[in-house]
Amino acid sequence: MLEYLVAAEYDCWLLDYRASVDLPYAHELWNADDVALKDYPAAFAKVRATTRSSTVQVIAHCFGATTFTMSLLAGLEGVRSAVISQISTDYVVPWFPQRLLAYLRAPQLFEAMGIDVVNARATTADPLRERLLDKALQMIVPVPRSQRTHEATSNRITALYGRLYNLEQLNNATVTSGLAEMFGEANIEAFRQLALFARNGRLLDAEGRDTYLPRVDRMALPILFVHGADNACFRPESTSRTLERLAEVNGRQLYDRQVIPGYGHIDCIFGKNAARDIFPLIVAHLDKTATI
Repeated sequence: MLEYLVAAEYDCWLLDYRASVDLPYAHELWNADDVALKDYPAAFAKVRATTRSSTVQVIAHCFGATTFTMSLLAGLEGVRSAVISQISTDYVVPWFPQRLLAYLRAPQLFEAMGIDVVNARATTADPLRERLLDKALQMIVPVPRSQRTHEATSNRITALYGRLYNLEQLNNATVTSGLAEMFGEANIEAFRQLALFARNGRLLDAEGRDTYLPRVDRMALPILFVHGADNACFRPESTSRTLERLAEVNGRQLYDRQVIPGYGHIDCIFGKNAARDIFPLIVAHLDKTATI
């Protein structure tokens, strides 16, 4: 996607906030509120100061889309337009495994087992811990045979997060090496808040308070919602409900939504044909809102 955007002559800034698996902060305890209220304002202020631009355009996906939405609702300034991929204000998740795990308080179960960080990247650094984690995941979330591969990281991703992609949308290099580069540690406190979203079907702060949604007027900007039609992690109804929620307050004319046939969740970002099927839709929205 970065190469595609640069080819379209966009000045691109990549935000590695505290969830990035390339940073040591990924395994520390923090929640979505920390990202929304601290990371986004600081990053956007830096980009705007460096570029001397009063506004920026944003592409946000998954947990990044959730926390970006929360940041907007909390008063983040300087956003001209946005593309939000897969999830925003509302959560419609499958009963199995996401809602079931949320109601079973699975993150609290991991904490009771002394696990405060889970690693989607299969490693050999601590074999005993790895075996214990895999056994626990197999008991809680058995991975259907149709969703298994010969790659341990792919199977663990499915066990931890649900089915994040249609395997047929990924090439072999992504499955065998790319997934292990892109996925890694995640802390249980963030999982606990995600479970809270799943149980309640909408954004709440870490204490369960309705802090964000009363201010949907702060999302009165051009937004394209992109959703995989086969998303088995966050159902397409999620962004449909968000669009209805925003349009009721801010008007329908600000928003567009594209549901992509044959795609799941994150394969909309790194699927082997995403540059053909999805990236042009994103750039078209950015182009249309480049000078508003």
